[in-house]
Order: sequence, then C-alpha cells, then structure tokens
Amino acid sequence: MAWGNLYTYNKIQPIPSPGISIMPVLNQSDAQPNLLFYTWKNWDQPNYYERKKKSYFILQNEMKKYKE
Repeated sequence: MAWGNLYTYNKIQPIPSPGISIMPVLNQSDAQPNLLFYTWKNWDQPNYYERKKKSYFILQNEMKKYKE
C-alpha cells in the first residue's frame, strides 16, 4: 500500500501499489544502469488524523491583516 494523492482524494487514502522501479546511478559513466524493482509487504492502515500545529493559528491571525 502507498498513500494516494491527497489532492485527488481530499484525504489520506491508501492505495494498492505493486512497487517502484529504481535506477541507481553512481556517476556519469554508468551509461546503462540496471533497472531494479522494489516491493514491500502490505500493511494495515494506521489510525491517522490531521492536527493543526500551534503556529497555524499564529499565521492565520497574521494573514487576516492582509485579507482583501
């Protein structure tokens, strides 16, 4: 599982993922590096909730000064 696009789902949404392809290149002379495929085991969806940090409210109040 991986996190889906937050802006597509409007929330944190786990989506199935077969894995990712990686191509390790150490320097320019590695003209044809091997493409590797990385996978991981599925995981249970953890409990998650968004919270606003204290600085959010400070910035929110300051930004009100610039509201048109």
